[in-house]
Parts: sequence; structure tokens; C-alpha cells
Amino acid sequence: MECTNPHDTEMNPEDKRSRQNIFEGQTSTTSPLDLNFPLPGETGPACLVKIYDKVDSLKVNDMLEVIGILSIDPSMVADSPDFSDDIEEGMNSTAVEHLPPPSLVPRIHAVIVNKVEHNNPWLTNSLDKDSQEKILAEVGEDLKTLRRRLLELLQQVTLGDSLAAEYLLCHLTSSVYFSSGLLPIGKLSLNLSRVPTSLGYAKLLHQFISSLVTKCYMLPLSLNYLNGKLFSPQKDYSKNRLKTGVLQMSKQTHLILDETQLEAGQLNVEGHKNIKALENVIRFQKIEYDFGFYQREYESNIEVLCISEGKSILPADVHVPLDISIRYENLDSYFSHLNNELTPNLVKKFQIYLGLVKRMEYTLEKEFEQFVQNDFISMRKNDSKSITEDGLHSLLNLTRLLTMSWGLPGPTAEMWQRAKVLETSCRERVPQQTQTLQPH
Repeated sequence: MECTNPHDTEMNPEDKRSRQNIFEGQTSTTSPLDLNFPLPGETGPACLVKIYDKVDSLKVNDMLEVIGILSIDPSMVADSPDFSDDIEEGMNSTAVEHLPPPSLVPRIHAVIVNKVEHNNPWLTNSLDKDSQEKILAEVGEDLKTLRRRLLELLQQVTLGDSLAAEYLLCHLTSSVYFSSGLLPIGKLSLNLSRVPTSLGYAKLLHQFISSLVTKCYMLPLSLNYLNGKLFSPQKDYSKNRLKTGVLQMSKQTHLILDETQLEAGQLNVEGHKNIKALENVIRFQKIEYDFGFYQREYESNIEVLCISEGKSILPADVHVPLDISIRYENLDSYFSHLNNELTPNLVKKFQIYLGLVKRMEYTLEKEFEQFVQNDFISMRKNDSKSITEDGLHSLLNLTRLLTMSWGLPGPTAEMWQRAKVLETSCRERVPQQTQTLQPH
């Protein structure tokens, strides 16, 4: 292989412009090329990455850092062994013709591939106790102080509802850390209802949360959207290509469902499939890929927040009808004021806080396990109907999220009692909420 020092030869101006415009051509609205992005309206560069080693260690929707050799020369693709291998391995010549040209979608031949655990710009990929303490020292505030400041803002975002703010904070810090059979452990899907629907609350909430987290997407649950979009990936055998779906998201993406846009009407076949796909993600954190002759489930880790007028038609781990206590003349102006409080420095602190508490080590001591067991038996004696095994799992999960949000390494009796108070307050509020009209 011949290597040329770029400083030894002057680049042809036309070649230089061509290379600079590789990615610009991808975003042209007049181009018929389908870049197969999962999210509607998504723009940006696309590429095909050839990975030659340790492929089995990579999972669907993993985030990767790739260092490799960029190829934009069509002749190199046509002459490469990989091109011939594709045909030999079952990709017919017609399917190969559907591959976008390297001038529009460059090929990257991977040399180094690293898994990325998160895309938080302020944190390293691996965090130990010393590095966490160093980061907090640079921030100048401890986790408890950052929690208090963030909770105060979230209470304003939920229009004065302290209960909803606590659950929203726990939702933002939640993440699947273990899957036991069908049950993913660690998630906390949240349904906030009784919102001011006519004033675009869901959109404003999405804009605010997008400032706090590194990945956030709002999905409008209108009938047209449900009936017309592909939520789960499907294999197109004519092109030997997997058509991406909206739910094909990397782990720890925050997905906000705007159910306030749902109107009465008829769901078609695709609409019913999409509702089922959402239910599977919320309940089991699994996405079903449709390969035509068979379906295969892949694990996901998407944090789902549903905004609705009445109780959502979709399941949720927690349902909190808003108890609005803050009065406002204009909701846009109200949120504009809140967004102005999110200075770049404060956003950095909150992103560091959320990133750290999600990755804290959490340990259950035997003394606490015995305490919970005794307390659960006592709770069952007093109310055997409403206190169930599922309720115990819910309480333990909420206790874990509360504990980590305070920056503590393990649960305490105080955190357990806090979780019980939150769940009791939530149960007392929910019966007052009526179900919204569902499409038929």
C-alpha cells in the first residue's frame, strides 16, 4: 500500500471542493437519495462503516467511536474484495446498485472501534470514585446542592407541582441496568397528565428537557403520524436493506410522547403495529425487528415520558396528574423565562449531575434488606389488597432512584420512607383523573 504525505503534493482545487462537499450533498432537500435515518426530518452526514474485527461484541444501537480510513473513490469500492464478497454472500447485483455512491455516503474502513457508554461531553467513558470527586471539585457544588437546584427548576416546569417534579427528576436519572427475563430493571416510564393542552405544553417541556439531557426526541402521537410512520425496522429484501424505524434509538435516549395531539379516528394496520411497538418499549424495553419471514426482538434502553390530557392509552410505570398551582398569563413567556435561567454554566452542571448519578455504584446492605422485608410484611397486614409483589418492586426501584439522586451509595430507611410517601401521594391523586377518549 502506497502512502503519500499530503504536504508533498498540492491538492487539485476541484478535488478539494469535492471532498469538502461530501457531507453537504447528503443534506440537500432536492436529492432523491434516501439516507435511511431513523428519525423523520433528520439531517446530517451518513456513512457506511466496514468493521473487520470483534463484530460479535457489538449490539444493535450501540454507540461507537470509529477511527478508520475514509474512502470516497467509487473505483476503490467497485474493485475492493468487500464489494465482490457482498455479491457472493447473497447481495445480488440489483441490490448492490441501490447502495449509495461513496461521493454521497463515504465508506469508512474501521481500524479502531470503541464502544461509547454515553455521549455526555463533560464526562469520560469510564468513571471511578476519584474521577467523580475531581469533576465535582471543578464544578464547585456537591450532588445534593445540584439536586436541590434542579428540583426547584423542575417544580417550575411542572407548574408548581412538587410531586410531579420529584417523579420527573427520578425519571431523568433512570436507566435500565439489568434485564431479568422479561423485566428490565431500573427504568421509570412516566405519564404526566392533566396538562394545559391548548398551549403547547408538551413542546415547551421538550425544549426545556433537551437542554438538560444530551439526547432527546419528541414523538407526536397524532393519527396521521401513527398511521403513516414506521416505528420498528423492517427488512426490504428487494434492496437487501433494513429500513430504519423511529424507535431505533441508542441507549439512554429520552423519548417524549405528545399524546395531546391524539384525536378520535381509526388506526390502520400500521398504526396498531406502532402502538404495540410503543407498548413493548415502555413495558419490556424491547424493539421487534421485522424480517418478513420472522421477527426478532432486540433490547433497548429508552426513557419514555408521555404527556397527555387524561390518563395515557399507553402503559407507564408511574402516572401523575398535574396539580397546577402556578398561574401564568402566557405559557410561552413563562417557559422563555425558565430557559433564560439555564445559563451555559448551569446546563453544564446539570448535565454533569445527571451523568454522575446515573452511573453511581449502588449497594444493598443486608441490614436494609431485612428492614424492607419486615416493613413489607407490616404493610401487607394493614393493606393486603393494594400492597403486592409488583408494588414492592416499584418501591425498591423508586428508592434506588431517590438514593442515587441524592448522591448516596446505598439506600437508607429515610429514602425508603420518602419513596413510600411519594407513591402514597401518587395513588391518592390518580383516582381523580378520568381516562381520555381513545381512538376507535
